[in-house]
Amino acid sequence: MLSELDPLSELQAAVRKFQAREERVDTRGLRQVIDVLEGEFATEARELQKAGEHLSGGHITA
Repeated sequence: MLSELDPLSELQAAVRKFQAREERVDTRGLRQVIDVLEGEFATEARELQKAGEHLSGGHITA
């Protein structure tokens, strides 16, 4: 059941559903969603850097 998933799992499921569509979408709206997600990634990566977590396990972030 989708409501039992964490937010990232819900997003991943929504992306898979979106990718399975047959119709075209508004590219402007799609770009806006991509920009928001890139902002989310940058925020998370920066918080990990501040906490030093990007160094654990030898992993790097953006």
